[in-house]
Amino acid sequence: MTATDDGGLTPQRRSWLRIGGTAASLALLAWMLSKQDWQEIRAYASGIPPTYLLVALGLVFASHGWSTLRWWILMHYQKIRARFLLAFKLYSAGLFASNFLPGTIGGDVIRIAGILPHSPDPVVGIASVVVDRAVGVTTMLFALPLSLATFGPLIGALLQGGSAAAILPAGIVRRFQSGLRRLADVLRPWLSQPQSLLSALLASMCGVLSYVTCVWIVAGGLEIDVTLLDVAGVTGITYFLSQIPISINAFGIREAAMIALYGQLGSTPEQAAALALITRALVMCSTIPGAFWLPGLMAAARSRPAGEVL
Repeated sequence: MTATDDGGLTPQRRSWLRIGGTAASLALLAWMLSKQDWQEIRAYASGIPPTYLLVALGLVFASHGWSTLRWWILMHYQKIRARFLLAFKLYSAGLFASNFLPGTIGGDVIRIAGILPHSPDPVVGIASVVVDRAVGVTTMLFALPLSLATFGPLIGALLQGGSAAAILPAGIVRRFQSGLRRLADVLRPWLSQPQSLLSALLASMCGVLSYVTCVWIVAGGLEIDVTLLDVAGVTGITYFLSQIPISINAFGIREAAMIALYGQLGSTPEQAAALALITRALVMCSTIPGAFWLPGLMAAARSRPAGEVL
């Protein structure tokens, strides 16, 4: 008998689901883009001042730096002997790997493999990545009130069209409930030091602010009339849609959602498409350093004695 997860899917079926989900989301994006004027998209994109793009790219790197600091703080309080530069390299390598792995958390396995040799307890090393992810999700929860304020009528209409049980499969709901129970156990070492969680949450908020500002600057260059709060509202929705593990790095899902949501805020489809594609390109460009660090980090992780500091 083949083992299944809480949702009743074998690993092979989950793999095929993600491949199918990626194909479907990219097909949806291709269909949406085919309905638009590509000459107008190019005109909008070429009209962005280069300084806007440079500042936006810098803000993406700043966001990665804040997110690394979030993880480093959590490790520091649990005596995981890793320097910030190592944490940043592992975080960047994980982001690069996520470009080719299912969902948006596939790169976490890179971070776990790289940090275990520096952790006094393997369980705590793994937990640091899990808790880091949880703090990141918690930070994005603060954006949901902005999402509701901006898109409340739209979200309400969607919910009226079907119950929550119809929107979320029962298996996913059960896995979420089970995950919350496991997370409580994982958090226990940090709950005794609440300052670690608060400090990590503050760093995470700075990271989200950097990313939202990046998108807002690009939107301004495309002449999309939105506020920073509008962008935060869109980001909250697209983030949680991106966490559904049916597409590789949420390709297609994020872009289709951005086109639809920014259209609700008054942008043209071409402006929204340009924004989605340019910001995706900026994020992917920011992961390139991780491609150069990844082989060396994995080789070092295999050969380095446990507890040694880089």
